[in-house]
Amino acid sequence: MATTVSAASVVTTAQDTSKNQGQQPSDAGHAVWQLNNDLSRLSFVVTDNPDGSSVHTFEQLVGSIDPTGAAQVHIQLASVRTLIPAFTLSLVEWMLEAAAVTTVQVKAGLPETLSSTMSQGAVQMLTTPATLTIKGKVVPLQLDFAVTRIDANRLLLASAQPYVLTAAALGAPEKINQLRQLTGLGGLSLSVPISFILVFDLQQGSS
Repeated sequence: MATTVSAASVVTTAQDTSKNQGQQPSDAGHAVWQLNNDLSRLSFVVTDNPDGSSVHTFEQLVGSIDPTGAAQVHIQLASVRTLIPAFTLSLVEWMLEAAAVTTVQVKAGLPETLSSTMSQGAVQMLTTPATLTIKGKVVPLQLDFAVTRIDANRLLLASAQPYVLTAAALGAPEKINQLRQLTGLGGLSLSVPISFILVFDLQQGSS
């Protein structure tokens, strides 16, 4: 059974971590924020037949938000994890061969004054254009997500609804057919819903 991680549970963990670290309020008007991989989650749902779907995750994410609000996240493809070890190995092999790269990059722009104008505990809903870059191909995205100011030194970005990424958008429907053959899952869907919970920590000395 897949383990579901909610934004609320991540907020609670993030708040507890901040208290344990003794963080003090900071002026984040010109801040640099670094993604906290331990508290962040990027998951996607794979449908392999009309009655079966499964949740998978990427465990290695690297990202930042610079003082202008430019956010970027690098997804390490080899860090994908599923509930079925054999499927994980097949998926890693397929992604690395099909993409011929080890990472995927997602970029989005946030309001420059967002972190400096949000009070602790405040939540703001955003819809913003973004891009996904894989093997030199840039795919435009439209992301809906909530930004929560957990405390003075921590931000949380959580998808408001899953983003559905299609093989057609990546220009690689034939690659899905290869994955179907590799895994023996002939009913593997050509579209994948993706959800995220991303926690960013204020870098010391960047305020």
